[in-house]
Amino acid sequence: MTENNMKIILQKETEHEIQTLIIEYLRRKKFYVLRLNAGSYPTKTGYVRGVEAGTPDLMALKKEVITDDIGGDSGYLSQLYFFEVKVPGNKPTPIQEHKLTELKEYGANCYVVHSLEEVQDIII
Repeated sequence: MTENNMKIILQKETEHEIQTLIIEYLRRKKFYVLRLNAGSYPTKTGYVRGVEAGTPDLMALKKEVITDDIGGDSGYLSQLYFFEVKVPGNKPTPIQEHKLTELKEYGANCYVVHSLEEVQDIII
C-alpha cells in the first residue's frame, strides 16, 4: 500500500476507556473509587440488578484527617464525588441530570466529564 492510499483512522476513546483512566488517576490520588453499573446482568442462576437508572458512572470518596488546634488528629472529613462520564460531544440524559441534582442536594460533588483532563482540573 502506498502512502497516498493509506487511510488514517483516528480511534476515539470509548466511555469505558475514559472511565478506566479516571479511576486510575483518582486511585493514585488516594480516592476510594467505585464504577457504578446500571441495568441487569445475566448470571448462571438468573440476573443481577445494578444501581438505579440515572446513577452516575463513578463514585469517589476521599478521607482527610482533621487536626485539632494543638496538632492532634480529631477526626475525619470525607469528600464524596460522583462523575457522569460521557464521550466528547455527548450530554447526560434527563434522568441522569435529575440524579446528579438529587445527589448535590445531599451534599455530594457532582460533575459531568468528558476526559481525564477535566477530572484533573477538578481534583488537583
